[in-house]
Amino acid sequence: MTKIISPYAALAFDALYCKLKNLKPSENISLKKWKKVCNFDDLSEDSDSPLFVTWDTIDPKSANDKDSELEKELRGCIGNFGELPVEDGIKEYSLIASLEDPRFPPVKLKELKNLQCTVTLLKNFTKGKDKYDWTLGKNGIRISFHASSTNSRRLSATFLPDVAPEQGWDKEETLKHLVRKAGGRSANWKDYDIELTKYEGEKGSITYDEYLTLRHKLLK
Repeated sequence: MTKIISPYAALAFDALYCKLKNLKPSENISLKKWKKVCNFDDLSEDSDSPLFVTWDTIDPKSANDKDSELEKELRGCIGNFGELPVEDGIKEYSLIASLEDPRFPPVKLKELKNLQCTVTLLKNFTKGKDKYDWTLGKNGIRISFHASSTNSRRLSATFLPDVAPEQGWDKEETLKHLVRKAGGRSANWKDYDIELTKYEGEKGSITYDEYLTLRHKLLK
């Protein structure tokens, strides 16, 4: 079965590629052209959308084994819950996630060959009835809670829809890790006044080799 390549992920990879290669902005390929080369059905302009860009380092051995899933390690992930112009937002957050994620050093040119880029467009935001009102594997979740009973400051964090399944977590484990990510104490996570918003995501990925093949095709 032929893999469907995401034009959104291709656009994100292109933004980083051009940045690290010191290419001129005019050498960035437009989203419309990526959609065409990816045989994307809808060539119309996208509505503004919240989005996240994720970078993963792929184990070269798993990349060469077509019968196994890619083994990967997070290299950067940042997004925005605001309604962003999709094309400009993807290019902006591609660079922020790869070069400015405080958990990691900036991605270097020599790393590109082992990277996979994923873009997730977020939709269908709904406030949960309680902290368990969401579906594993379908929903991403965003939580917020007061830092303490005497502190009005609220802490917040999110996990995209694929995080819990990839880690093998159930709902309680997911919430515990998310509380810790937000800056709370995971041991006492049930004591926090957690407010939860669930959402869905349209996700697409591309590897460096896939990206480079398409870029060369477009530049012929």
